[in-house]
Amino acid sequence: MKSKLLFLGLTIILLSSCCKEKNYLGSGEYEYFAFGHFFGECGGENCVVRYVITGNQLLEDTDDSDKTEKFVKLDQELYYQVKDLEDKIPQEMFDSPQNVYGCPDCADGGGLLIEYRKNGKTRKWALDYTKHELPVQIGKFVDAIHEKIYLINK
Repeated sequence: MKSKLLFLGLTIILLSSCCKEKNYLGSGEYEYFAFGHFFGECGGENCVVRYVITGNQLLEDTDDSDKTEKFVKLDQELYYQVKDLEDKIPQEMFDSPQNVYGCPDCADGGGLLIEYRKNGKTRKWALDYTKHELPVQIGKFVDAIHEKIYLINK
């Protein structure tokens, strides 16, 4: 129990440091949907993966450090394959003030980060990479995120 609380505390610290307000494309006025995964105890290219849907394009943040943002526009066909992901965010995530579900990156299991900005309001969530501790609808959303990341990277 003590170690689980420690991991949860570290996750909250990670969220507060890595999820500062992002100004995608240089301005906080843009509406966007960002999604990706992170692994704390990791080395290499796929430790932090972030994608941003804004306007009618899909961007990849190629800077894995989370200190800067280097966007690359991905193929338009990929945009069409993933653009519906933001519609799959469960309503219960919007209805709740909760922004952490499960225990993201506990025991080095990874986590998912979601950021959503519409009508001048931004919401951010961290989700457990696996679904065993998540409500059913959020677990289905986790499956959808994994599916879209796989489509982009295949």
